[in-house]
Amino acid sequence: MLRIADQELGQGYFDDETASASDHADDQFIKVAEIDGRIVGFAYCMIQDWPSAERVIRASAPRHLRHAAVIGVIKTVAVKHDQQGRGIGTAICRACLIEFRRRGVQAVYSVAWRSGDTINIGGILERANFTPFATIDDYWAEDSTKQGYDCPTCGSPPCHCAAVMYSTILD
Repeated sequence: MLRIADQELGQGYFDDETASASDHADDQFIKVAEIDGRIVGFAYCMIQDWPSAERVIRASAPRHLRHAAVIGVIKTVAVKHDQQGRGIGTAICRACLIEFRRRGVQAVYSVAWRSGDTINIGGILERANFTPFATIDDYWAEDSTKQGYDCPTCGSPPCHCAAVMYSTILD
């Protein structure tokens, strides 16, 4: 997972400490995709309340997020480069939504990375019935500098890529 994350998300964005913590927390989980016993993709997810989500979103959010008692966030989806375009990311995202429903989540959001005209997981999210609701320029600038992770596009901090916020309602 860490090699995939470093290659697709930037060196240091997703680390071993985060992966290990999700194994022991009720408010976090990881879904993986495997082919022939090898991990080819993963998603890291969390469960939050609105005040926590609001700090991450930093934009005007749709009503279904603001009024949900239990909110899910797909923090990241990453698929090994040579496996992209095969539906793996979409399958992982749908597995996350099933898990969120099982845990009583009412609405889910995700923050997608945009560089130029490319939105890294925009297609995956849209195929899973997410809709975009906001775009924030330089979204990762402060965080990338503080945490010290590299951007696949910008390189060393600060990251100047924008974020596109997506959400969906779970029934």
